[in-house]
Order: sequence, then structure tokens, then C-alpha cells
Amino acid sequence: MTRVGFRDPALNQKLSDLCKKQGMGFQQAFEVLQHENPHAPGSIHAIGHAFDEAYFEKCVKVFLNQLVAHIDQNGIVDTDGLLKPFFLSKDLDRAQALALCREFLFALYAKSGPTRWVDDTPSNALYVDFLYELFPNMKFIHMVRNPADVVSSYVKQVWFPSDVNLAAKQVSSMLLKTEDLSKKIPKDNFLTVRMEDLVTETEDTVAKVAAFVGVDNRFNHSVVNNEAANIGRAEENPEIKEAVDGLLGGWKERHGYAS
Repeated sequence: MTRVGFRDPALNQKLSDLCKKQGMGFQQAFEVLQHENPHAPGSIHAIGHAFDEAYFEKCVKVFLNQLVAHIDQNGIVDTDGLLKPFFLSKDLDRAQALALCREFLFALYAKSGPTRWVDDTPSNALYVDFLYELFPNMKFIHMVRNPADVVSSYVKQVWFPSDVNLAAKQVSSMLLKTEDLSKKIPKDNFLTVRMEDLVTETEDTVAKVAAFVGVDNRFNHSVVNNEAANIGRAEENPEIKEAVDGLLGGWKERHGYAS
């Protein structure tokens, strides 16, 4: 299915063109069009490319009907588009709310009938404690990379600050918070993998991942590309290294990146 980023078909076509003709990634193209069309309502369907739009809408409506007691279409503030509509939830305890979330996700994925559900949204790293509470059998694979190389890559993207120091602070905040949250997850459920190890020690690293997930090691090693990994890309910019070292010196030592 084609990924849907907006409710406007014309914007979706532009989104497709940016990806196919200019080689942009989906998220990058989506961000570009959001900047150019700030009043265009983005669609949550952008995350659901495995589901058709009608089925996704159906699951969402069922979920909201279970969760929400009243919907005020006028919202609670005057600013156009802010907190509109406003949802008033039913009086549910945490266990009941979590149960409804599970039902929604199970229904959503039931159509394709997957035996395993994999999600690679980077920001999920900031919610691993909640996700573990939601699904106690969930396995987390935290892929890390030399943070200087991360900053070097991110500052060139339209969706991230181009200022080196600000970018380094955001990367640092995410890595340190994820490291802290990971302590709340049983060791059998959380595995940190260095991208550099995946590239330079592919067979051993992939075998470790397979054993952790509990599947046969039938992964396609050919997709691992040393050139595409851009290891050491930050070496050409000492400003990035200085900014990262000042914020993540301890983290780098703990993860084998100390220089």
C-alpha cells in the first residue's frame, strides 16, 4: 500500500514525487511538505502503511468509542486547530486503559495476521517503560551509533536543528533518557546493538540479535552496507566532536566509543 501522509490527495502525490523522483525518505519528504503547507492537516495514516485507510479509520473509531465519553468538536480554546476536537475520556483506571490500547493494536494488526510485530520508530526509545508495561513480552533492540556521527547526519536534515550545539543537546538528551529508561526493563528484554558492530562484525552481531529475539538466523546479511553506514563521518568536523564529548563523554565510555 502507498503510504498516506496527508488527507489531501494532491499533497500525497507531491509526497510520492519527492520520494521517487528526488530520492527523499518518506519522513523527510513529509516534513518538507509540512513546512510548505503549515495549515494542511497531516494524517496519522502515515504510520500505518500496512493497513488500508478505511480499515485504519474503523479501528480508530472503535477505540475512541471505547475510550471517550464525549467529543467536543469546538475544542476548549479559540486558536484555530488547537485542541480541536477535545476528547473527554471515560473514567478508566490504568489497567483498563492499557487493556483498550492492546485491543486496538491487536485489532489493527489482525488484518495482516503477523506472527511478529516490528516497529522501528526512533522516538519509541523514549517510551520503552510504557511499551514494556503495555506488552511485557516485548523485546527491545536499541540500535546505537557513535553520537558524533549521528549529529553529523542529523544537522543536514530538514527535520532537525542545523546548529551543532543544539543538535548535540537533543541527541544527548535522547540517548541519556533511553539509557536511564532501559534500566527499568529486564535484561532479557533489552538488547543494545552498536551499528559499527553490525557493519564490521556482521555475522556475530546478527546471530546475537537472532538469539535474543528467539528466531532462526535467516537474516539477509547483504543489506548491511559499510559504505552507507558512513562510519566516522563526523571526523571532518571537530566542532561536532567537541560538542558531543562535552555532553556524552560518560555515555561514550559505557558504550565503547571513548576515543
